Amino acid sequence: MKYILTRDVLKSECTWLKRDFLKGEILHLFDGATYNCISKRGFAFTEELDTLPFFEIPQDAVTSLRYDVDGNVIGPFESKLGV
Repeated sequence: MKYILTRDVLKSECTWLKRDFLKGEILHLFDGATYNCISKRGFAFTEELDTLPFFEIPQDAVTSLRYDVDGNVIGPFESKLGV
């Protein structure tokens, strides 16, 4: 599932990130094993679908994207991951 950043997430906030992530960027929810390295305040994402590495982004920085049958964006929508 695709998510969009609703705010900037900077390396100064999340020191484990390799780069700054800016509002509006699209990320893919990672559904593989994270080996308990993702905190309760974040979710695991990747930049490309089904790729590694995964990284943690704070929950309050993303919202889901939805698409119509033609592939046009009809979101974002507020949602809770894992529900």
